Amino acid sequence: PKDEIKLVSNRTINQDEVTEETFTDETKIIADFKILKDNFDDIMDCKLLDHQILTVNFLMTRSTGSGIIGSATGTGKTIVGLAFGEFLLSQGKIDKIVVIAPLIMKSVWKSEILKHTKNKDLSKYEIYNYESILSKKFTDTERSLVLLDEAHKLKSSNTKRFKAFVKYKWGYVVPMSATIVSNKLSELDAIFKLMGQRAPVKKGEINLSALSQWLIRVPKSAMSLPTLTIKEVGLDYDNFKEYKMFEDDLLDEIKKDKEMALKEGIRPPNELVKLLRLNQVSSNRNIIFQNKVPISEQTKFKALMEIIEEHDESEQFIIWSNFVPTIKELYDE
Repeated sequence: PKDEIKLVSNRTINQDEVTEETFTDETKIIADFKILKDNFDDIMDCKLLDHQILTVNFLMTRSTGSGIIGSATGTGKTIVGLAFGEFLLSQGKIDKIVVIAPLIMKSVWKSEILKHTKNKDLSKYEIYNYESILSKKFTDTERSLVLLDEAHKLKSSNTKRFKAFVKYKWGYVVPMSATIVSNKLSELDAIFKLMGQRAPVKKGEINLSALSQWLIRVPKSAMSLPTLTIKEVGLDYDNFKEYKMFEDDLLDEIKKDKEMALKEGIRPPNELVKLLRLNQVSSNRNIIFQNKVPISEQTKFKALMEIIEEHDESEQFIIWSNFVPTIKELYDE
């Protein structure tokens, strides 16, 4: 909405007092800008949500073509980065998109490219994890967009990974991180240096008005999530006594295994597997113990059933557990 796009005063915030909630409540720290493109159907195979369209337009209207996405987790930073990159490709402003992400996210980026972009052209993308950039030699960087997933992993301008990356001149730089401001100032400073800018920080304080020229943050409230329900669950004392006896026996077993292994010069049996049993017992005693207790009589599952029964039948739930036997018992219940 037009009345929600406004500049914030020149007031500064002490970084030590900044939390995610404080920063979000500063609210709408988006510099006034025009919507250049109101849909991305020509380049994306998914319909962008309003706040994602807003974010892509924010990036499109930055004076240097670089900007920080500081939106909350779950708001779709990946899709926004892809839409911006595909837009630049379609305009002939870049030749490729370089993605730097945590190792575990590399495959996710590939699947998102194939799922959400119109061209589904992986040849236009180079995807690396943060550790690999230390030995990587990049080419044609001035004709590239670099997307930095979890950008705070650069840590500071003194780290090896930052120095390995900052020596290149990038055409467009888009750092992404949900905790960009609530983290250390050194991380924010490194990100701004990568964009070829100075961080809007003076004497340990952030100038929000200056920051708003470079950073857009969509809070969780934009996602219209259901209200969080918290239910107090009392201690199941009988189960606790049972658990404590089991824990004592198991730790004693691990100790004896170690002593035997040292004596015979062999590797001790897998202790992690044994410790997993403690997790199973604390999750659902029926996974381990033979004297089954109906899941509906166990304290936390009683609380779960109460939460479900308090809601309308038309509402949907996602219930997850670490262990398949628990899922099966819940299904039957």
